[in-house]
Amino acid sequence: MASHLRARLNHDQFQCYLNQLPLGLQEEVEKYRNWKDAQGRLIGKLLLKIGLMKYFHATSSILNEINYTRRARPFIPDADFDFNISHSGNTVVCCIASGMNVGVDIEEIKPIEISDFNDQLSSAEMENIKKSKHQIQKFYSYWTKKEAVMKAEGFGLGFIPLHQVTFNDREDQAAFFWKTWFLYQISLEKDVNGCLAVDKKLRRNKLLYETISFDEPIVYKQFHKSLTPA
Repeated sequence: MASHLRARLNHDQFQCYLNQLPLGLQEEVEKYRNWKDAQGRLIGKLLLKIGLMKYFHATSSILNEINYTRRARPFIPDADFDFNISHSGNTVVCCIASGMNVGVDIEEIKPIEISDFNDQLSSAEMENIKKSKHQIQKFYSYWTKKEAVMKAEGFGLGFIPLHQVTFNDREDQAAFFWKTWFLYQISLEKDVNGCLAVDKKLRRNKLLYETISFDEPIVYKQFHKSLTPA
């Protein structure tokens, strides 16, 4: 599930949506000083709530059940699904997977100094970036794949260097320690790169991508061919 917010929600809209979260999650949102971070956090939790109610028959109080691992990864105890949320710029994504572990990362594509990330990427990956006709896009492809795997494993940025995540020749699978992850590129805005990592191979007829607008009354749009092998 994804949402693209073109502008800042007005105060009344923000408060209306914020009041739909448990008090603990409201406090988490309000800790963010940057409005984009606060808004992304808020919309991410609302996407989770909508997805769980619509596809997993959860009650409207489902977010009260969220717990956190020692590394601060959110989960719902005894659930037969996993979820992960990412936001960057104006885009928010929430992925929910049944019977498997999932991680997702999206990044707004911005100019960067690629050499600043030598300690996060392998020498072979850096060489592939240099050879690419689209170096910035290639960098973000690697970055989102590695971050998605790390998030699926429950490691936030900074716990373990990203070069620990390695790829097969086709770069559609990743290995992290003893485990294999399957990678799927997420087609979002033209200036946003995204990747989904799961520990079981997905069947295309089991994929569902839905966009939800929070700028106006909620509108659902469903697409069935939005994820492709990375």
